[in-house]
Amino acid sequence: MTTARNQLAPSGANVNLSLWVNRGLEALWLLTVFLVPLAFLDRDYARSEALIAYAEVPKIALLRTLTGLMAVLWLVEWVAQGRVPFSSLISGGWSGVRPSLWPAALSKWLRESPTRWLLLAVGVYLGTTLLSTVLSSSVDTSLWGEIP
Repeated sequence: MTTARNQLAPSGANVNLSLWVNRGLEALWLLTVFLVPLAFLDRDYARSEALIAYAEVPKIALLRTLTGLMAVLWLVEWVAQGRVPFSSLISGGWSGVRPSLWPAALSKWLRESPTRWLLLAVGVYLGTTLLSTVLSSSVDTSLWGEIP
């Protein structure tokens, strides 16, 4: 027995938005690759405890800004394509809360598309980074770095 899934046909606006989001993401990746290594300030521009702050601070600020913009564009693309499962989380009830079903669901989810391994790796990395930040003895340094 097959079931029909409610899928919205991509409208011209969604396709156009997706095209511009992909172009924006590519431009941001290229800017990140080329501009972050080139970013620096004059040695006398700012005083800091770190000796290499004139090179380190602008690189970190530029990298964080460009990756934040990439994350925003990625979320815009997900919302436009309907990949954000807000309605399924609300209408699905509490069926996803049973931990005994998680390994089978994760295995099925990973088998559907090879690119999901990348999403899993990013999720594990972000989860461990968040956990280590929360459990850190110096949360400010763990969150913002030596030089905020």
